[in-house]
Amino acid sequence: MRSRRKHSDSELEKYIRLYLENGISYRTLREEYGLLLSKRTFSNYVTKYRSHGYSGIQTKTSNNHYSHDFKLAVVEEYLDHQEPIRQLALKYNIPSHSTVRNWLIKYTKGEEIKDVVPKPEVYTMKGQKKTQEEKIEIVKDYLETGMSYRETAEKYAVSYNNVYSWVQKYQKHGQMA
Repeated sequence: MRSRRKHSDSELEKYIRLYLENGISYRTLREEYGLLLSKRTFSNYVTKYRSHGYSGIQTKTSNNHYSHDFKLAVVEEYLDHQEPIRQLALKYNIPSHSTVRNWLIKYTKGEEIKDVVPKPEVYTMKGQKKTQEEKIEIVKDYLETGMSYRETAEKYAVSYNNVYSWVQKYQKHGQMA
């Protein structure tokens, strides 16, 4: 696989080290040293380098393959601790946060969990109509008890996605929209 990067791994490391160790600004690196990356892209590489060293910025020669258990662990960490997706990608040296986001989408739709989670019906349940009062009761119970979205969905026989979206709306607006 041919890399589309504007700099080799060693060149990129050189720029990052100049930035981190010598305090040379991004602007100077662009104007005087020939850095060809946007500030955001360079910043992302710096963050990966700080977390994982040289391996965090190396060009991959093939696609990464992750076990089902690993994907499940990352998704559950997101669901249980609400750690930002970008942070999880960085933490586990996953090149793109969109990979984690895609796992989360599949997981909550029930596509990834059919043979892993003992109660997949919580995630794939067909819509069960709830009144506004019932939704508020579910959200308040979730917030007061500290249960996970999954546990709340099981308790009230509603889908995981519903619990998640109701809680998000409630927290954002202070009420159910």
